[in-house]
Amino acid sequence: MTEEKKNQLITALITQPTKTKACEVVGISTRQLYNIMQDSDFMLDLRMAYNKLIDETVLELKSAMRNGAKALNDLICNEDTPPDIRLKAIRTAIEYGARLAEKDHDIKTDLMAETIVTMMNNY
Repeated sequence: MTEEKKNQLITALITQPTKTKACEVVGISTRQLYNIMQDSDFMLDLRMAYNKLIDETVLELKSAMRNGAKALNDLICNEDTPPDIRLKAIRTAIEYGARLAEKDHDIKTDLMAETIVTMMNNY
């Protein structure tokens, strides 16, 4: 398989809803895909491409989240915003802020527990 065809297949596997559809897009059979996926180098390239896509998506979502938080804050702080809209913005900010704080706490607690277990196992 050429490097170009391999890259097309990786892109198709990441962007198409099923492996069958990815095979159709690239012009290979599902049996060929099965054989290609036995190659550890191909699977590493596929994982790396998928991880890159996830990383890029997370960055975009973080940016959107910052913009959304700023827009909420602007609504809350702007005295020209109608009171009912300001109240909804305040409720939304509190609700999502509380959820985010809870998730942050859970993640930090899990990381701390994993660190303690690792330290205990290495001791």
